[in-house]
Amino acid sequence: MTPSVPSSLAELDAKWISNVLGSHIDDVRVEQLAVGSAFLGLVARLHLTRTDDGPPTVIVKIPPTDEGALTVGRLLNVWHREAMFYELLAPQLPRDVVVPRSYRTVVNPDGYEAAIVIEDMAPAVAGDQIVGATPKAARAAVTTLAGLHAPWWGRPRTEELQWVPGVDRPGVGTGLRSSMESTIDRFVDRYGDQLPTASIEWTRRFIPSVPTWLTSLTQRPMTIAHADYRLENMLFSPDDPSAVTIVDWQTAMYTAGATDLAFFCATSIDTDVRRSIENELVDLYIAGLLDHGVSEAATIDVRADYRTSMLWWMAMLANNLADMETPDERSATLFSTMLERLHAAAIDHRVGDLV
Repeated sequence: MTPSVPSSLAELDAKWISNVLGSHIDDVRVEQLAVGSAFLGLVARLHLTRTDDGPPTVIVKIPPTDEGALTVGRLLNVWHREAMFYELLAPQLPRDVVVPRSYRTVVNPDGYEAAIVIEDMAPAVAGDQIVGATPKAARAAVTTLAGLHAPWWGRPRTEELQWVPGVDRPGVGTGLRSSMESTIDRFVDRYGDQLPTASIEWTRRFIPSVPTWLTSLTQRPMTIAHADYRLENMLFSPDDPSAVTIVDWQTAMYTAGATDLAFFCATSIDTDVRRSIENELVDLYIAGLLDHGVSEAATIDVRADYRTSMLWWMAMLANNLADMETPDERSATLFSTMLERLHAAAIDHRVGDLV
């Protein structure tokens, strides 16, 4: 019998996981993970009592129970997108880009809700977004990012990849502009007292030009980006901080690679640390693309796109966080920290000069 997608962690029982894995599991203990940092999914480690030689633990990710998050997730089709990533894109990555092994993906007939069962990478642990990446972790993340982007850099979509959403789709820019215009005042009411007046004004001025900016971006070499490339979507080995595993592929999409680079550097690194290593990280990213076979001519716009991408992320986070709930103190601190770092980077790069 084809398994269905569980609607809660309570449904992750021995019968369900036995059906999914095709192995008899005697018992299951569910350990919830990523509390306060996973907003469009529920993540759990399943401790399995089994008699065969399969793994004693697996990681399962299912849709959330919160109605608001479910609405957003269905709108963006994030669960099906992540399942498709593991099935179709993960096998195409270079060996130096590590993602968990997928044991099984389960998609409901409606095509929206999906569950993934993947390898448990313990003892590797997620980075702490609030603390921020160390220079060594940041270098590892940026090197891995170049390897992630290189296979699709500047290559047209094939028929098999038409399912991947992208900024090149008709109507994306106008739809986002309308959404951003409707949420910016609520965002400012909520976070404005924490952020520089100048960068908030730059965000307001950028929003009307979002369709034009996205059109110009599609003239650059496009690639498949992570689109949520931040520290808490990376697992680091306690024995080797340079060994990084990338998780959470719900937002994988076609766009310019510099958008991922800007998001990581501007939100996942403490501001003073970023200022000290930022130029090195951008150089490291470009060098990584070249090492993976991307031509030098195809990287010529990376630095300029890195700078303008900060405007993009200020507008996107304003749109995404205007109404998103912060159910606990940690999630509230996480959002505030990311915003403060991003707007500080925008000030450093004088991105207001671009609008």
